[in-house]
Amino acid sequence: MTRIVINKINSDGVRKDSPPNEPLEKKSSGKKEDYAFKLRKIITDDLSDVNSSEIEIESSALWELMKTSLVSYPYHIFHGNLPKTLYSPYEAIVLKWDNLVRATEDPNAGDEQARSDLKELLSVVETGSGDPKLETYFRKRTSIKEQNLITYEALWTLFPPGGLIYGKVFQGQDQVLIVEDNTSPWPYRDNHFQLLCWTYDWDGSQFKRLPLRLDFEPYDNEKPINSLPYYPLEYHEDPEALKTRLIERGMKYRKLCTARPGSQMFEYAGQTVFLKKGFSGVQGNEESDSDLISQDVYGFSSKPYPGGHVTKSVQVTGRVMVDFQSYFRYGLGVASVGDLVPNEGHTECQCPTCLHNPALRTIFRSNFDGANCDGKQWVPEQYLICPPRVLGYILREKQWAQLQVDLLIDVAPKDHNDTWSSGLKLASKSTKQMILDLVTGHGQRGLEVNDIVERKGKGLVILLYGPPGVGKTSTAETVAIKARKPLFAISVADVGTTAKHVEANLARIFALATTWQAILLMSVILFSARVRY
Repeated sequence: MTRIVINKINSDGVRKDSPPNEPLEKKSSGKKEDYAFKLRKIITDDLSDVNSSEIEIESSALWELMKTSLVSYPYHIFHGNLPKTLYSPYEAIVLKWDNLVRATEDPNAGDEQARSDLKELLSVVETGSGDPKLETYFRKRTSIKEQNLITYEALWTLFPPGGLIYGKVFQGQDQVLIVEDNTSPWPYRDNHFQLLCWTYDWDGSQFKRLPLRLDFEPYDNEKPINSLPYYPLEYHEDPEALKTRLIERGMKYRKLCTARPGSQMFEYAGQTVFLKKGFSGVQGNEESDSDLISQDVYGFSSKPYPGGHVTKSVQVTGRVMVDFQSYFRYGLGVASVGDLVPNEGHTECQCPTCLHNPALRTIFRSNFDGANCDGKQWVPEQYLICPPRVLGYILREKQWAQLQVDLLIDVAPKDHNDTWSSGLKLASKSTKQMILDLVTGHGQRGLEVNDIVERKGKGLVILLYGPPGVGKTSTAETVAIKARKPLFAISVADVGTTAKHVEANLARIFALATTWQAILLMSVILFSARVRY
């Protein structure tokens, strides 16, 4: 018959008392599996709430039953040989409590003795673990769950690895994320509780899990679960309707991210988050290449936000470019979501045991990595966990920014005849039509111009000159509207004034204009002066 022994030990390792129903000698002389498990209570001298405990599993049948129920829990806790020691607050057991309870009631889950031992283990954890905080949690567990309340200290019990949580990370937009882990159970009142989570993001070439760190401020007493900044999706007032709406938004997100070159321009009207003006290494910037290198989660060279936060949120109306790859290359380079930047400390075990654990890979959604844009059907959850923002460039404001997915619409297919026909006045109608024909025909197959020198003759440069007010800029703007092409405006300040940087800056600007198939408007002021000799 399997028996249970409880030892109480001081924090310095000295035995405080012997088992109440078993001589101490029995512990040392018994066989390996004389006990199903042993509970040791670690008691401090002042009997404070820092007391803890540990459970040593010795029964192989009990251990196999627990491993079957907790196979998806990470960090190699349920691997290796017996005896195996678990430490309070027994996160795996508490977070998977319902799974373990079901295992004790399932005749197919294991032999009768193992189920009985597991039931006894759960009873010990629930009522006599020796961890005061854990015992307080279990005393209140039933009542607070029925009322959907939670204390600050017990926040970690809400978020098992792999769970779906709801929150508003970016400009009040609904978002669903996947839990990876918490930073520490039993948070102190003067420390914020933090949760490591995933969203599903585009890196310019593929979709990947993007790790983020969520923050909870301390609070007193119990609090309604759905009043937390982030909480399990099941506590949302209408989770099914929310899922339907976010899956639809995720489909749009995927379409925006994978738009082909020449189709990345959209109309936008609403709030956006400005991240950076101009381009990395442009505007006569004296920064060295080493200053710009800071690898983000995607491996792109990046520069972190000053102070770790985005700058500001502003109202924008106009045309924007959705282009993650150019954003990482020329903009800020950090795949942020609102004020949250990727959690650089994220690591996922790549050992053979973890890689061949289907249950573990399922809760971490490892199979989502590397999903490409070849039209392969996603599962609904991939759309569900897409963020509510895309990364791109605001043409008029010259700002790299985060843009709300729901506010992006396709450019209207109308010809803008009023703007072109009556808005733009040129002395010669033939000149006006020639400019439009050159722009709309440029780059189309069958209309390329070849030169005797390789790779020459592919460009189109139109020089507009004259005093201020004659319509140079208006001409470029009107042609862009009519041709439905981005107007990429650049000034001397964007090119720089330092000779050694001008060539490199121009190369970056021309490369970006080529990527966007944009009309590049460069404003240059020429000065002339008479010099006397």
